[in-house]
Amino acid sequence: MEARTAQLDKRRKDLSGNRVLNFVLWRVPVILILVAMLWPAVSAELWTVALAWIGAGCTWNALRCKRVHCSIMGPLFLLLAALSGAATLAWLSVDWNYLGLAALIIVAAAFLPELLGKKYFGSEGSAC
Repeated sequence: MEARTAQLDKRRKDLSGNRVLNFVLWRVPVILILVAMLWPAVSAELWTVALAWIGAGCTWNALRCKRVHCSIMGPLFLLLAALSGAATLAWLSVDWNYLGLAALIIVAAAFLPELLGKKYFGSEGSAC
């Protein structure tokens, strides 16, 4: 019974369940990435902002509810945002195609445990 209560508490704290926060934290930066693909003049800046935005949202959510994919994506997207920002400022050379590929690989790898039934850290089996 205690494990069930812990699962419900994690689900309650999960920001992705809130429609407004879900849109603001994760959908808006995806829209920015799509705009960046269509507007090359500001694509570096938009990628940097979007990656930092998603990374911050995932990190916040991971700290609140221990969501598995957020725990993986949050820090890694913040790292990608730092690399993107450094490239935007010409501090280092980054192939934007590889940066985008890295983001896609991180997303796929982060969601794999959830596809296998592990939604939250610290819960037994399927936490759904």
